[in-house]
Amino acid sequence: MKNRINKYLYGYRIYIDYGYGYEYELFELTRQDTKNQVNDYRKNAGHVIKAIKVTRGREINPVYITHCLKSIGVDNTILELKK
Repeated sequence: MKNRINKYLYGYRIYIDYGYGYEYELFELTRQDTKNQVNDYRKNAGHVIKAIKVTRGREINPVYITHCLKSIGVDNTILELKK
């Protein structure tokens, strides 16, 4: 059986409100990493942040995209240049 690469990564999105609406900040894979990032944001920029919101979500897996491009014959040097 082939090793299957998932198309999506499932995890947690962190949105931060600096006073003019929520902005998407980052994506974490585990709940513990999310909690650590939220605590760091509150500690380092707590005086600027109005609110923090955490939601579940998914993002495209970059490994999946690379795998698909290689399977159709896209040269690896092109993939290196886009990084």
